[in-house]
Amino acid sequence: VYKKFYYNTYSEFIENLGIEPEDSVEPLRYLTKRLCDEWGAQERKYGFFQIVNIDKIKKTALENWSNKFEKKEALMDAITAITTHQLDPFKKIDAERWLLGELMATRELSRLNLKNDLRKRDNAFVMLKILIENLRKESILFIDDFERIISIMNPIDDEAEEIFDPSWLYGNKQSPDKISAEKTFDKILELLSIKGLKIIITLKSLEYFGEIKKKIEEKNKNLLILVKNPLDMPSFTEEDVFQLYKEHLDLFFANIDYKEYSKHFSTSLFPINKKILKTIFSETQGNPREVIKHLIKIFNEIVISNEKLEDILKKHQ
Repeated sequence: VYKKFYYNTYSEFIENLGIEPEDSVEPLRYLTKRLCDEWGAQERKYGFFQIVNIDKIKKTALENWSNKFEKKEALMDAITAITTHQLDPFKKIDAERWLLGELMATRELSRLNLKNDLRKRDNAFVMLKILIENLRKESILFIDDFERIISIMNPIDDEAEEIFDPSWLYGNKQSPDKISAEKTFDKILELLSIKGLKIIITLKSLEYFGEIKKKIEEKNKNLLILVKNPLDMPSFTEEDVFQLYKEHLDLFFANIDYKEYSKHFSTSLFPINKKILKTIFSETQGNPREVIKHLIKIFNEIVISNEKLEDILKKHQ
């Protein structure tokens, strides 16, 4: 998984650019246009008619950004894709596919004069940095259950079971899971170099927070200044669970401008019921994160599943 960390993160950002999934491409198109304009695409050559010198624009872009990016080959791919998307009508569609993170064959890349698609680690990171730093929107990366990474890297439980891996006999001093966790942690720290990106993590206990600070200090103690004090969320009461659900239900109907809501559902918990909310509270023991996860799971089933609503509700009562 860690090998595709930046690619997966970039894909998530692309999918969430618009209010609706199908709207996500519009902010990307606006971004490529604005960047090309900043690089001189609006300059007119030979009088009234606009003839764009793409090579000159790419050179300007590289000069502007060369001190911001270490991976020059990946940066050149990104600049080429952006300028092609905006300024070459014959290759625009394929360039947009690249920018959206679609995987491309060697022949397709060659036609666009690109070396790699976003499967390449450096390409994905560079595009993620460009996207976040230039969209002029607040960007938040939310990572749930972060203690899973820390517990693999540094098990807090001294009696935790260690699973034997035959590969250790051949020189590996760390388990594959630990190596993967270390690399994932390093990649998350690298994201902190992206201006405008805030990272929020959730943990089961403050004990893990101490371990995180130790690991960051080992990697780069200068990053500790970016770590904020944690917020401790108390457990929900049963009434809190009901209130959380009802408030979000009210907000949902308000957002879709359903004016008949107060008439039909103001005293209802539809589409779920009181028994399910009580079950959620009991199973999660009021843990806020787990309550939200349970609600998301149920609503995903309601929206996506072909089962009847009553059958879905029975499973969760």
